[in-house]
Amino acid sequence: MKTIVDKFFNDCEKEENWLNSMAAKGWNLTNASPPTYTFEEGVPGEYTYRIALLEHNINHPDTISYIRLMEEIGAEHVSTLWRWVYLRRKTSDGDFQIYTDATSHIQHYKRMLSLLQGVGAGLLIGAATQVPFFIWAFFVRGSLWGLVNVTTAVLLISLAVFLVYRPWARFRAKVKELEFEREIFE
Repeated sequence: MKTIVDKFFNDCEKEENWLNSMAAKGWNLTNASPPTYTFEEGVPGEYTYRIALLEHNINHPDTISYIRLMEEIGAEHVSTLWRWVYLRRKTSDGDFQIYTDATSHIQHYKRMLSLLQGVGAGLLIGAATQVPFFIWAFFVRGSLWGLVNVTTAVLLISLAVFLVYRPWARFRAKVKELEFEREIFE
C-alpha cells in the first residue's frame, strides 16, 4: 500500500528525523518532492534515512561519484530534488552517517547557510520592492490599495524571519560549535 503525505520543513534535520520516524512505523520513502512525500508500507525500522544538500546538481560528475560512493557503502539513492538527495540504508547494516568528520559536517551546514541566505535575500528584496508601490498608490493616487503592498511586505519579512532566519541562526551556531571542536581535537 502507498500513501502520500504533504508536510513542510524548513530544517533538513527535522525532515530527516520525521522520515526516520515514518520508517520506524513501517512507512518507507519512495519519492520526495517536498512538500509531497510518497511512502510504501514495509517492515517497521527496516531503513535509516539521510538527507544531504549536494554541492552540485544531480548530473555533475562529483555528484554522480558521491552517489556511487554511497551505493558502495550499501546506501540506496531514493530521490533527488534540485541539489537535495535522499538516501537510505538497511538499519541492519549498522550505523549510517553521511558526515563522519567535522570538516564535512561544517561544509554541509555552510551549503545550507548559503541556500538560506539566498532565499532570505530574495524575500527581503521582494519586501523592499513593495515600498515604491505603496508610496505611489497611497500617497500619489490616494488609494487604499497601497495597504496591500504594506501587507505583502510584512508577510515577506515574516517569512524571512520564521522560515529563514531561525534555521539559519541554528545552523550558524552548529558551524561555530563544530569549528571549535575541530580546533580542540586537531
